[in-house]
Amino acid sequence: MIIEFFGLSNSGKSVLKKELVKEGYPVLKFEKITFLTKIMLLLKSFFFHPIRNLLFFTKLNSNHLNINMSLSTKISSFLLRNSYMASVLAKEEYIKNFQQNIYTDEYFFQSLFMILQKKASKEEINNVLKLIPKSDFLVLFEGNKTLREKAYNIKHPSRRGTLLPGSHISREYGKIWMESMEHNFELVKKSILNEYILENNDLNKLREKMKKINTSLKKKSPELNLKLPSIYRKK
Repeated sequence: MIIEFFGLSNSGKSVLKKELVKEGYPVLKFEKITFLTKIMLLLKSFFFHPIRNLLFFTKLNSNHLNINMSLSTKISSFLLRNSYMASVLAKEEYIKNFQQNIYTDEYFFQSLFMILQKKASKEEINNVLKLIPKSDFLVLFEGNKTLREKAYNIKHPSRRGTLLPGSHISREYGKIWMESMEHNFELVKKSILNEYILENNDLNKLREKMKKINTSLKKKSPELNLKLPSIYRKK
């Protein structure tokens, strides 16, 4: 059973993931997989889903932000988005035969922000959603917009730029992309109801864990009041 985390950046996905790892939950650590294994998994994905994957990359590479970019910026954007999509496809092959529950982020729903980089219409969102495989559960993080915007001014710990997605390419690029993400996220929230229903009974342990994390964060900093994510189950 796949439990997928989905939401805007700095909405609490990584915080919950780290806590789950500490407590021994089966969280996918795809970064631990060797590069060669990832390549083999990607090739396997194209063997089983050639048309679908081609549609993913065609849409991704024809959907760009409407801003002036230098050649180096265009290359950086191309590599960022295509490598992300390739990783998601490889990840699908890696986890699809897992017998146990597996928690993962950076998966198909999250890839919508890479595939549709511009502000999309409801129809565009639904067309892409038809292509992506649906996880058993979707944990949707909405976060706190004020806290997100504060985080976007914090220097990234391991690369240039800030915690604003895409800011390592350029600040303007990251800002416009984030605006598109927020727009598309609101449409996705409505569209997922075609495939998912709000779950009130399953994954109670996860729900309690999220409450404890939020309580702990508020003790450290009263302003860190993360909005608890919603849990959806595939119909």
